[in-house]
Amino acid sequence: MERLRLGSKEGKVKTIGALLCVGGALLTALYKGNEFFISNHHSDHHSPIIITPHHHWTRGTIMLLASTLAYSSWFIVQVKLQKQLPFVYLSTMLTCILSSFQSVILGLCLNTDSIAWSLGWNLQLVTIIYSGILATAVNLCLLSWAISPPEFIVL
Repeated sequence: MERLRLGSKEGKVKTIGALLCVGGALLTALYKGNEFFISNHHSDHHSPIIITPHHHWTRGTIMLLASTLAYSSWFIVQVKLQKQLPFVYLSTMLTCILSSFQSVILGLCLNTDSIAWSLGWNLQLVTIIYSGILATAVNLCLLSWAISPPEFIVL
């Protein structure tokens, strides 16, 4: 954790960067322009226009902001955790295990259908393995390494 120091050049740049990031996320979430659909069009006739309800835009914006705040608070917790537990990769593994338990509990609350939980040797299994190993574990390891204090970095 460091001081913001709004009087310095670095503090102003950090503040402007944070405001641009939050402003960009809000602009993306609240933009009500043309909709863009990705689908396969193998027929010669025109497909009907798909009308989607826009009830969930406010809910989605709130969830996007909550996700951003949770992710930024995760960085703060990680820095404090690494001062108490200097094993960077152990804390990353614990984070992955706890988030896996949370995901399973939330998934079971949202969908209890056994067919939805069955896995086969197909692209779905490859996607799950890829997102678990690369998109989550490696990403968390790199982020933990990047935010760790210099005395805890072990290559």
